[in-house]
Amino acid sequence: MSLLPEQPQDQYWMAKALRYAALGLGETWPNPSVGCLMLTVGDNENTQFHLTRTAAFGRPHAEEALLSIPSLKAKDSTVYVTLEPCAHEQKNLSCVDRLIRAGVKRVVIASQDPDQRTNGIAVQKLIEAGVSVTVGCLEKQANTMQQGYIYRQRYQRPMVTLKTAISLDGKTADSKGNSQWITNHYSRRRVHLLRAFHDATIVGIGTVIKDNPMLNCRLKRFEHRRSLRIVLDRQLRLPCTSKLAQTSTQFPTWVLYRYDSENRRSQLEKMGVEVHLLPDMSDISVILSYLAGKGLTRVLVEGGAKLHSAFFQAKLVDRLIIFQAPILLGSQGVDMTGPELKADIEQPYRFKLIHTRKLINDFYYEYRQA
Repeated sequence: MSLLPEQPQDQYWMAKALRYAALGLGETWPNPSVGCLMLTVGDNENTQFHLTRTAAFGRPHAEEALLSIPSLKAKDSTVYVTLEPCAHEQKNLSCVDRLIRAGVKRVVIASQDPDQRTNGIAVQKLIEAGVSVTVGCLEKQANTMQQGYIYRQRYQRPMVTLKTAISLDGKTADSKGNSQWITNHYSRRRVHLLRAFHDATIVGIGTVIKDNPMLNCRLKRFEHRRSLRIVLDRQLRLPCTSKLAQTSTQFPTWVLYRYDSENRRSQLEKMGVEVHLLPDMSDISVILSYLAGKGLTRVLVEGGAKLHSAFFQAKLVDRLIIFQAPILLGSQGVDMTGPELKADIEQPYRFKLIHTRKLINDFYYEYRQA
């Protein structure tokens, strides 16, 4: 038996699974957020569907959660899963073995898992067990949604989203360095949403000292999320009086530093801050590789001009989000990048606009690296 082509209804059901999986982004790392939908036939011959996704912190997987539903009759059902079911050994059964044991008749997979412990293995296991398998249903949409997980598997780094708020003349702050508030309430709500759907938010110590931010999501629907906050702080200068340090037991906070300071490190650790010694902080790729090693798949960069420049210079901005307000701050205002960023018209840092939205008087622009 080999792979079978899509059926007319497949994209409809897979789209439902993908939308549900997307709601878990930012809370399932180090595992991907996977959607799993099962079609069964009810007592009156009516088609019913059951939908689950990967739980917070990555366990249980979507397939395990689905097959754990007490009343579910999985035998001879059709299952739609947004990522190839895991095939590597677990403490219990792998997800592909669970599906086979449950007696499902058909499995439709959006994209194959880049993890070499599963890649193609689960598909082969299903086929050998006599299960009909279709692969590639809405694959492009699935890969876009799972870009962070894919990047961690293939490139050993998380996906990077850089966010900034600017005036019409491209300034992030006025001549005195004041940046609150350039954009309106609706833009700020959107920023909170971005934080909720990323594993971590990254800032430099300069931004922390100047603005004393919280960097958490304060939208009621997503207040339960505890997205990680990361400070790049070479000399370990994070004040114990900062909001980040003061709330580190409520919202997880990491500090990456280069120069050891036993006293300050001890103080921050007692407050609940995780302190990570990273000897080489001059290379953004090294920092991202370290974070990927810790399980991060999606990071949001909210920094100043210096941090922005470092990410752009390294060409490690996968998605650029700009909130633009209808104000002018003049030539003495603060630019979104600093003098560290070098480019010319022949070799600019090029991005492709993929989405724009009006937020009352502000504009939201979303770009991908070209």
